[in-house]
Amino acid sequence: MDHEGLRLWKSARQEGGLMSYLHSILDKYQPQADAPAYAEALTADLQDAFPALRSVTVSGAHAKGTGVVVGDSGTDVDLLLSFAKDTVTPKGVYEDVYQYALRKGWTPRRRNVGIAVEVEGRRIDLLPARHQAGFEHYHNLYIRKVDKWRQTNIQEHIDLVRRSRRTEEIRLLKIWRTLHVLDFPSFYLELFTIEALKGRPYDVTENVWHVLGYMRTSLEILPVIDPTNPNNVISDTMTAQQKQAAAAAAVHSRHAEDWTHVLW
Repeated sequence: MDHEGLRLWKSARQEGGLMSYLHSILDKYQPQADAPAYAEALTADLQDAFPALRSVTVSGAHAKGTGVVVGDSGTDVDLLLSFAKDTVTPKGVYEDVYQYALRKGWTPRRRNVGIAVEVEGRRIDLLPARHQAGFEHYHNLYIRKVDKWRQTNIQEHIDLVRRSRRTEEIRLLKIWRTLHVLDFPSFYLELFTIEALKGRPYDVTENVWHVLGYMRTSLEILPVIDPTNPNNVISDTMTAQQKQAAAAAAVHSRHAEDWTHVLW
């Protein structure tokens, strides 16, 4: 550990309350517990509206154990909408689901690969995807930022993150990202955190601090690749300016005089 923020770190460790404080932050931004069951109840309506819809499954941050809801950001649960291969293009599927959500009065918001909706107070992220025939979990997703589709395996992403044993660190860093108003896509942040903590022991407080330092030195230069598709460069989902802003925020946090200025 370098000298940046060392006084903050030492005082927090000596007081022995840092882990309790971080757990209180995790509790504060916990998604609604009943949202997955509620979201699954939408399946029948969705399948009636879309005959080509193969399945609706809970995925994303909830399935990975990395979900947070901070202010107007974040979702209680993500739903993967798996459409048959012989349906319209991935972009067409995305647009059809968006228009359906509009008609239902769910006040949809376009996200990079999903569509955020609010249904009776639950925040749900709909992830329209076209199934890749012959491959159980492979799907083509429409990537709005680049107006292209990419092949990926959502289930392998879920398994990778859950096996990493870094879900608490990831949740805290997602909260940090949102509080500091950074455009840092969640899957990118998950993969970056796992890479930064490779080989390190389980110690949430040390690890969060380490990732912030790693962000300062490596975010702008480290390529991060989708582990299920080498042609899908996840680090390209942030611009150079967005990476610079995140790295600068990490430096600022490591200089903070109190942890309430890092996470609150």
